[in-house]
Amino acid sequence: MKLRLFTKAGCPQCVAMKEMLKGHEIEEVYVDEPDGLACAAFHEVRSAPVLQVLDERGLCVKRAHRIEEAISLLAADEVMDGC
Repeated sequence: MKLRLFTKAGCPQCVAMKEMLKGHEIEEVYVDEPDGLACAAFHEVRSAPVLQVLDERGLCVKRAHRIEEAISLLAADEVMDGC
């Protein structure tokens, strides 16, 4: 399971989500930067933080917008379809 986290500067929820994900390998995307903003637009991410769970092909299969959602998502035995 690969994780991608969209964050932005000055976002306390982003800091909390990143802290909660310590110990997990994540790809962090900074939406404050041009490449990060383009990536967010491509993946239809319109707020931060957003955690995406990616399948083996790199496609998003699930996303979480809040820490509680991320905890449930990571604790789940199987990842449901839909992103």
